[in-house]
Order: sequence, then structure tokens, then C-alpha cells
Amino acid sequence: EGNYRISYQTLRTQAYALGDLLLERSYSGRICLWGNDCYQWVLAHLTVVCGIGTAVALDKNYTVSQVAEHICRCKSSLLLYTKSFEAKVQELKSLIPETVSVECIDDLMLQSVGKNGQLYAQRQVNDDDIVAIFFTSGTTARDKGVMLSQYNLRSGACACMTLHTETYGDSLLSVLPLHHSYSCICGIYVQILFRVSVYFPENLRKLPKSFQMYKPTKVLVVPQILESLLKLLRFSKQTPKTFFGGNIKWFVTGGAPCRRELIEAYNALGIQVLEGYGITECAPVISVNWFLMPRIGSVGFPLCSVQVQIIDGEICVRGSNVFSGYLDDPDATAQAKQNGWFHTGDLGYIDADGYLYVSGRKKNLIILDNGENVSPEELEALIYEHIGASECMVYKRNRRIVAELYFAEKTLTQEEAELLVRKMNGYLPMYKHIQEVLLSTNPLPRNSNGKLLRNRK
Repeated sequence: EGNYRISYQTLRTQAYALGDLLLERSYSGRICLWGNDCYQWVLAHLTVVCGIGTAVALDKNYTVSQVAEHICRCKSSLLLYTKSFEAKVQELKSLIPETVSVECIDDLMLQSVGKNGQLYAQRQVNDDDIVAIFFTSGTTARDKGVMLSQYNLRSGACACMTLHTETYGDSLLSVLPLHHSYSCICGIYVQILFRVSVYFPENLRKLPKSFQMYKPTKVLVVPQILESLLKLLRFSKQTPKTFFGGNIKWFVTGGAPCRRELIEAYNALGIQVLEGYGITECAPVISVNWFLMPRIGSVGFPLCSVQVQIIDGEICVRGSNVFSGYLDDPDATAQAKQNGWFHTGDLGYIDADGYLYVSGRKKNLIILDNGENVSPEELEALIYEHIGASECMVYKRNRRIVAELYFAEKTLTQEEAELLVRKMNGYLPMYKHIQEVLLSTNPLPRNSNGKLLRNRK
């Protein structure tokens, strides 16, 4: 309801007051958060993490039945929600046990006014206490609850500080869902450590207006947002400086591979795109390109407190940022954490200069009848480069390699698309040839973090 500004002092005061109220009502343990990306969500998450219990971030796009399932799954006794989700919560109440309390964060803020935070100030959190649970995106399987300790959370945030991409007076436009660890940890907690101003747009449809209003110096994005902004810039006929508010220094992108051509397009506009790599289980950043020494195509150097080793072609990580385990899934935890290393499931390599490269997802590998392995991500990168598809996905179906293509800015017939693919096949060994082409009239389905939904195949 209009624009308002909150100081860090106010954030601290309100967190302590809200903490007092939650403790007086004996709320503890796993507390679910559901709602829009806003200050109230940040306040509740911060309050729970720093002295109440475990903050369980629920996807704002979940249906009420999915929310009910996750509340029961994590054995939560309290759901905190933002005011805009009032109608959904009323529908939800009939699906959850009566023992689960439901509270609106906005209402709790009003009820906590005047509390001095004495109870909350006495709370102590140990390094090994689980304080946050984020659910994985679930692109290829049922989502897992990633449990992060206080030590994991602090290590992940503090490691990002060593990049020195934040300075006093910077401002960040928050455009990614806060229920993802990338946005929550890097977009909120790292910014708190630097006292950077964080702005929340009313919605993504009004993103260009938000650039004009807030004039951010940086934005955390996924490649899909970079693609959309570039199209909007071209249609606006504004200069890049005017369109992006005049202060933008860089975009930091993660969550999915970013096309070289896209990074180069922004560099040509005088805006740096710094590609990084992370995973929820590593709280969440593993590596990122440093703004003084970026290398397009790589995901940069591992952070100072993160050890990376390539084991049988797989990127493996060790460090204080690595998660404690998966919620109620010791078998998956044991499979992921072996001999002191977390196995990311991503394939990659490190070059002679120490830059990390991600070449694909281990579980996405296409295993052919002749025993050859084909990385769909490798073929997708070639399709972007040689064919110019806006979106593409490669997978195996009926023992054939299939490419599904979507073109946003041009119309191709089936014959034209197949001809382009045949030409590209000419540069590849026979076993990597794409044997079937499908044209999609709509953008390919993605999850809320911009990753292709491969499991639908």
C-alpha cells in the first residue's frame, strides 16, 4: 500500500519485539513462512533464525494442498503468512491439523509494538542448531528439505562478503523469490552485513518502473530475467542508462547457465554480468566471477572458504557452508555427502587459472545404447550459438535424441528448423546427432527459479 522505508535500526527493534511476542506465545521449533516477497517476510525469517527456531521457507506459488503437505511433512506447529495471502490461508485452514497455529505477520507486528525484546535478547543460538530449511526446486524429483545450521548460514553469507562487490551506499533491487536460498541469503543476509539498501518492486510486471524509481546499483537475477530485460530495453527505445535508472553497475546471475551472447550483449551496454554457481546445500554460493577478473563461460573462482574438487567429473564441495542434511532423509544425505565431500550432481572442470566451469547435470546425462554419454546442456549451448533459439531443451525419447525449440522473435517452419539442426549436426560426432526436432509455440516450462522442468519428460 504505497512506498515506505524501513531503517536497519527499525528492523532490529521490530525483530526483537516480534521475538518477544512469539516466545510469550511459546512458539518454537519449525515455523513455516508463506507469502509474497516483502519486508514482513524478511522480518519474520530473520526473527525466527536468530532466536526462535527453524524458519521453513515455503514457495509462494504452492497450492494450498502443497502448503498443507509441507506443514505436515516438516512437523510445524506454526504458519506465518503475509497479509496478501489471507484468502489462501482461510482455504488452507481446513486442510491442516487443528494443532497448527496460523498467524499473520502484519498483525503480529502491530501486537508486538512496545515490547522491549528482553526475552528475545536472552535467546542463544548454537552453531550446529538448524535454523533454516529451504526446499530444492524439484526439477527432476520430489523436492528435498535442505537443513542449514547457524554456522552454514553465517559461513555462506560471510564468504560472499570477501568478493567486495558491495560498498556503502549501494542498493539492491530484489526480484527473485525469497523462498529460494539464493535470494534470501545473498539478496538479504549479505546485504544486511553491508548495510545495503534493499528494494522490493510491487511486482515483476512493473520492473522497468522499479529501476526508474529506486535506481539500484545491482540486481541478483537468473538468465531468464536478463533475457526479458534486454527485450524490454529494445522496445523502450531508451538509453541503457535511463532504462536501468542510471546507477546500475552489475547483474549477478545464477540458478541456470547464462548464454555467452547474453553476457556480451550487456557488456556492450556498459553493464557487467557476473555469472556465479551455487546450490541450496552450500548456503548457497560455491563460486562467482569477480568483477575485476571475470571470465565469460566460467562461473568464476570458488569462494575463499569453499574447497572444490572434481571427482570422476563431478563437482564436489567441502567447507563450513555445506548443509547439515536433508529433512528426514538420511539415505539421500549419506549419498550426497561421501568421505567429507558434498557431491553436487553437477559435471564440470577447473582450468589452469583456477576458474570453475559447469558442463552439465549428472542425472541429465543421456546414456545411449552403445554406452556413449551425451550431455544435453552441451547440445543446448550449441543450439543457442548456431541456431539462435530463444529456449531449448534436449532429452532422450524412444532411444532418440530430441531437441525441443522455442523461438520468440522469429517464426520458423518445421523444415527450416530441421535444416538448421542438420547443419549443426555436421560439427558433431555421429553419436551426438540430434535425431528429432520439435517446435514449441510457447516458452518451455520452468520452475520459479528459472530452471527447465526436465522431469515432465
